[in-house]
Amino acid sequence: MKQLKKIRMNEKAYHDRCYSQNKLFVEGSWLSKPAKSVIDVMSTFEGQDNLKLLDLGSGVGRNSIPIAQRYGHQIEKIIGVDLIESAKHYADQYAAQYAVGDKIETIVSDMSEFVIAKDVYNYIFAVSSLGILKV
Repeated sequence: MKQLKKIRMNEKAYHDRCYSQNKLFVEGSWLSKPAKSVIDVMSTFEGQDNLKLLDLGSGVGRNSIPIAQRYGHQIEKIIGVDLIESAKHYADQYAAQYAVGDKIETIVSDMSEFVIAKDVYNYIFAVSSLGILKV
């Protein structure tokens, strides 16, 4: 567990710098577009209603925001969980900027400690996340 804590501290420092120096959906960093794996599965949401999605390691919303923009009429809520406080700060700003703030709720939490309630989420995604989940 000490190794995981060290990795997380380094990741936090890296992401704090990245979020302050780069803008969401602007060319020049990996924040410029959603992850290909998310784009590839978005069509799964077609024809479904009242979706509740969980985005573990959600960052500034690079995956949640495009989903909410495209499927907002079908989504009840996207819960974004991230360890980094600055991620929540920027995610909330970007969600408002892209007019999906009513669809996205952000929570600061270690995903290893976040309780995933049974039968609450239709889909859970965790792009580039490192955590130990207890089941």
